[in-house]
Amino acid sequence: MTHGSALWGGGKDVLPRAAVQVDEEENEEEEEDPQQAGSQQAGSQAGSQAGSQVGSQAESQQVGSQEEDQETAEEKELQARKKAAAQLKVVKRAQVLIGRIAEGRVSPSELFERISHPNLSLKATEQEDLALGWILRGFEDGAWSKLVGKQKTNAAPSTVSFLQLSATLDARPNLDRRDLNLNNSIGNSEGSRYLLEVIYKVETIKCAKEWLTHTGPGSGSYKQQFNTRLFQAENPRTFRNLTDAAKSRKMKEFQEEFKEFKKRREELITARNRLVSCWDYFGTGVLIHPFFIAPNLGDKRGKTFRSLLEALSRLAPPAEEVQGAGRTRFHDVEERNRSVLHGLLKALCGDDAERREVKKYVNNFYAVWPSRIIP
Repeated sequence: MTHGSALWGGGKDVLPRAAVQVDEEENEEEEEDPQQAGSQQAGSQAGSQAGSQVGSQAESQQVGSQEEDQETAEEKELQARKKAAAQLKVVKRAQVLIGRIAEGRVSPSELFERISHPNLSLKATEQEDLALGWILRGFEDGAWSKLVGKQKTNAAPSTVSFLQLSATLDARPNLDRRDLNLNNSIGNSEGSRYLLEVIYKVETIKCAKEWLTHTGPGSGSYKQQFNTRLFQAENPRTFRNLTDAAKSRKMKEFQEEFKEFKKRREELITARNRLVSCWDYFGTGVLIHPFFIAPNLGDKRGKTFRSLLEALSRLAPPAEEVQGAGRTRFHDVEERNRSVLHGLLKALCGDDAERREVKKYVNNFYAVWPSRIIP
C-alpha cells in the first residue's frame, strides 16, 4: 500500500508545488493555449488512471495475503485439534494398560511360555499393549531350574569372552570395538537364545548410551567418521591393508553402498534409542520381557509409541510398597524383577563359570548404566 499511495499522489500532483505557482502567475499575463491545456488534462487523467490501477492491485494483493493468512490459521487450528485428539487417544490407551495392574504379577509359567514362544501373530499395537501391560504388572519369582528344562544349553566359551570384552570396554571405552563386538556376536550366536538376548540387550543399551554422549559441536563430524570406520571394518576384504589415501579413493567407489549402510544405521540407532527409553522409564522388566529387543523397536513401531512410553511413566500410580517422593508402580516391582532376572539367567547358564560372569556382568550394568528405577 505504501508504493500504491505514492503513485496515486503522483497522478494528482505531477509537478512540484513551486513550479505550479509559477504556471499560475504566467497564466495571469498570457492567455491559455487550448491545445496545451487539453494535453495537460489528458496527462492528469492518465496519471490518475495509472495510480488507480496500481492502488487497486495493491488492495488485491492485500486481500490475497489476508486470505492466505486465514488459510494458514485454519490449517494450524486443524493440526492442533488433530494433535490434541492423538494425545487424548494415547492417554486413554495408557489408562487401559495401567488398569491391568489389577491382574497381579505375571506368573513364572506365563513368562516362560512367552520366552518359549515369543513370536505371536498379533498386530503391532497389540504386541506393544501386551508387553507394556506385563511391565506394569511386574513378574513373580519361581523355581526357574525346573521350568527351564530343555531350554538349558552347555556353556558357550564365546559368551564368556563376550562378557569379558564388554567389561574391558567399560573400563576403557571404545565405541568402535563395542559396536563391532555386538554386531559380530549377534550374527554368530551360540548357547541359550534367551540368555544371549538379555546379554545383547544390555550391550545394546551400553552402545546407545555411549553414542548419545556425542552431541553438540563436532558430533556430526565424529559420527560421519565413526560410520566410515564401521563400514570399512564390516567390509574387510575391500579395505584391509589399504593406506588412508587408498581407503578414501575406495570410499568414492562405494558411495551408494555407504549411503545404504548409513540408512540402515539410522534405523538401528532409532531402535536402540527406543530401547534406552524403555530401560530408563521401566527398569528391569524391559530386560526380562522378550519383546524389548532392538529389532522390535525400529520401524515396526507406530508414531505414538514414544508418546505412550512417556504417558505411562507420567501416569503410573504412586508406589505402595516402596514409599518416597517420585516413586511409582515401577519402583514397587523393580526389586522382585531383579530377583526374577538373576534366577532365570542362573538357570539358563551352562556351568558355574558362566553363571559367575553373567551375574557380574548384570550387576555391573546396574551400577554403571542405571535406569531411573532404583529399588
